[in-house]
Amino acid sequence: MTSKSIAAFPQQFYTGEWPLLLDLSAQPDVKVVRAHWEVNRWGRGTETPMFEFGVTMKEVPPEILRDATAEARTLA
Repeated sequence: MTSKSIAAFPQQFYTGEWPLLLDLSAQPDVKVVRAHWEVNRWGRGTETPMFEFGVTMKEVPPEILRDATAEARTLA
């Protein structure tokens, strides 16, 4: 099995939840989704980075996916 990146989160400096909509409809050969992340310390303070990372996946209805894709195109 060969893996390649199909999505990436932009670098963030603030706490919060950062959703990412992943459209796999054009990639029917995808059978597995694997999350990979790397964390670097930045700024001042303790040298031990403090973070939490979690992944939650759920299927969304096709109409929501279409609406989100259309909105993303207007913002680009």
